[in-house]
Amino acid sequence: ETLGPAARTYLAARLKLGTLAEKQDAALLLQAFRWPVPHAIKALQQAAQSQDTQLSKSALSVLFNQHTQPKVLFAACLQALKRPDTSTRKEALTLLAKRFSSYTLPLDTLDILGLHTDLDIRQHVFKHLGRLYTQTSAKPEKRKIRSLLQDLVSSALTKGPYPLQEIALDALRTFASDLKTSLRTQLKDKLLKALHAPKTQPYRQLHILKALHTLGLPGTPHITLLTKLLSHKDPLVRSKAFLTWHRFSPNDRNLIATFNTHITNTTACSISKSVTTLLQSHYNKAVLPTLLKRYKGGDNACRESVIRVLTHPAFPLASTYPLLHSVLAGSSHVLKDLIITYFGQLKKTQKNAKVVTDINAALRTKRYGLRSNAARQLIKWRAFTSSWRAKIINLLQQGQLWSAAKEYAIKHLKQTPNVIQQLTKTYQTASSAEKMRLIDLATQLSDDTQQLLHFFQLVHIEHKGYKRTYGLKRLWQLARKHILFRPIIGGYLESPDAKLRRAVLSTAPHIKTDGRSFEPDLLPFLKKKEKRERTLALKALSAIGVYTKAGIKVMIQLLQQKKPQLHALYTLRHTTFAKDLPDSLQKALVQLTKTQETLTYYWALHAVAKRWKTKLAFLVPHIKDRLALLPSQLLKRYAIETLAMIMPAPEKEIDFFLQLHQRGTASIRNTILKIFQKMDKHIAPAMPIFLLDLLDPNSYIKHSALRALAKMGASASSALPLVRSLLRSTNHYTRREALKTLVTLEAATHPHLRKLLNREEGDILRTSLSMLATFGDKVPQAKQIFMQCSHSDKFSPETRTICKQALTKQPPKP
Repeated sequence: ETLGPAARTYLAARLKLGTLAEKQDAALLLQAFRWPVPHAIKALQQAAQSQDTQLSKSALSVLFNQHTQPKVLFAACLQALKRPDTSTRKEALTLLAKRFSSYTLPLDTLDILGLHTDLDIRQHVFKHLGRLYTQTSAKPEKRKIRSLLQDLVSSALTKGPYPLQEIALDALRTFASDLKTSLRTQLKDKLLKALHAPKTQPYRQLHILKALHTLGLPGTPHITLLTKLLSHKDPLVRSKAFLTWHRFSPNDRNLIATFNTHITNTTACSISKSVTTLLQSHYNKAVLPTLLKRYKGGDNACRESVIRVLTHPAFPLASTYPLLHSVLAGSSHVLKDLIITYFGQLKKTQKNAKVVTDINAALRTKRYGLRSNAARQLIKWRAFTSSWRAKIINLLQQGQLWSAAKEYAIKHLKQTPNVIQQLTKTYQTASSAEKMRLIDLATQLSDDTQQLLHFFQLVHIEHKGYKRTYGLKRLWQLARKHILFRPIIGGYLESPDAKLRRAVLSTAPHIKTDGRSFEPDLLPFLKKKEKRERTLALKALSAIGVYTKAGIKVMIQLLQQKKPQLHALYTLRHTTFAKDLPDSLQKALVQLTKTQETLTYYWALHAVAKRWKTKLAFLVPHIKDRLALLPSQLLKRYAIETLAMIMPAPEKEIDFFLQLHQRGTASIRNTILKIFQKMDKHIAPAMPIFLLDLLDPNSYIKHSALRALAKMGASASSALPLVRSLLRSTNHYTRREALKTLVTLEAATHPHLRKLLNREEGDILRTSLSMLATFGDKVPQAKQIFMQCSHSDKFSPETRTICKQALTKQPPKP
């Protein structure tokens, strides 16, 4: 859009007079940008006829984006259909289906493509011919299409692959009724010859039988063949043979006899596959006695297959219930589960007292999964009546349902009125474990704040241990969302029961966010003499923070004491000060730099520095003086990171950080390099350090130095030879970081980027290309690199995709 008509004219000229590579690039750009080039139609037509597959496909796509001269474009597509390469033909057929469904393909072209070796092309042809046959009204044209379809269907059924046979059968159904007797007989003879050929596969035989049935040939002459297929080793072949026989002769008594014999002699695993093909017919009454005998005399696998068949809706419940009831009294839990699921799927007219009794019995079983399944079916039936709802609530409070059944129960109970009142009544007589589940249920079943408030006002969370903690957590969560629940929390905090007060305080940290409204309730506990409650209240406040002047004053007082310093400091990290920190707080923090518990202090100070940052600048000299005396490397790292955060201008302290880098261990040096990365272009004095770190054997230091160099841009050009040498590293991650840094540096100095990028493949190259795409027009060779990578077969599809996205100005995925 920004280049304008001049660029389009240039690309059109490249299409006419350029080399093959230039034509490919021009067609690719026109395809990507969807530019209109009406003056280049002839050049595009010539490019579409090129022997180069990529150029031909790109030119076709550009032609179809022009929205002009549809006849010309259609002619170009026809020319592409005659090309020898399959990919171009597929592209042409796809574009035809998108834009030219109203145009008629020449029959000679369809005749050639209908016998093509590529399955997708042949499927396209069958669908196109079928649509063409139904839309054409002229008799001569219709006759030609029918003749072509007849030849293609015959070839597909006798020689084609399995997927094509299904499409050929669909095509046959469109014109079979219009065939004359002579043509019908001719096609039948071809199919019969292939049917009885010695090497014809069973699946092909079945498809040919379906075609003969479509043509109106009676099935009686082929009973022998079908009987043979019934004994085939593949159960699917046997099943399809039954179905084909049933289509031929739906009232044939021989089918029942053969079917009964087959069920008696076949293996158990094939019973359901064979029987389900006939369940919708009137044969199920005749088959039922055989199935019942097979159940009594079969093994466990056979019995399971029979039950799967008998629980099909086609069999009447009155005929199968005696057997199903006896199975429920047995020991097989798998069969019981099948039957209970079947009972749940019955229609209202089929549900009777006996079935209800069986489901009730399943609710009392010891098997957890069967009990859950019975409850689920129960909910499907009677979830909204009070007596059945009480049963479900009872199961939920006892923890008797699986997670899936529990979710199903909650979903249905949530729609029922007065469910919270029923939970309140049940709570009075429940055990401690059941009370915990009922509290959980109440918060899930009701969105009505008033109902939940009424529930928590009536129930009493006085049971012990983790169950009480569970209920209090739920209450804190509700109190965070709704202010109406705060009086309940306040009542528990003022309770004479010390254990209950401590439990409430210990669960307060679970508020985590938006807890400022609870600060007035927790602050009074900090003045109490009882040490444990005071500590619990301070921990709770450290999770939610203090926001009032009174709370901040109390925290500063605690900072001046010995024991609660850490929690007080963690509490203050939530507080945001509009201006400088209060003098009393500054004095307390300075005093804490001299504390003996250095680990806990610097850990907490690091957390506070993330929020307050330069407001802690007064601590910089104190931490610097203390830095050399810190006992561990971990503490020094925390202190250095804290200094970088609280310094007003860390880029002016480069010399200080360089001294630490020279004397520090590997972890300290790595920390300082990460700090340098954030300073952007102000770290030129550290260049000698970076060059030394590039030679360090520690890979983490090497990677941090590379990232810091990448931030420097053009000022780091002196490091290019060293960075290039790292491209030969055996470490994969080092090579990747080196190439990423090189891409960044070359973006400013841009010498030989194309040659460097051609060395690598895989995620190293993809990462570098993605970075290069973000620089846009800063790199003159970038577009050439993307063009080259998008065309070359050397690169993977993922790499080529990134390049194409960069060419179309789409942001590449990282």
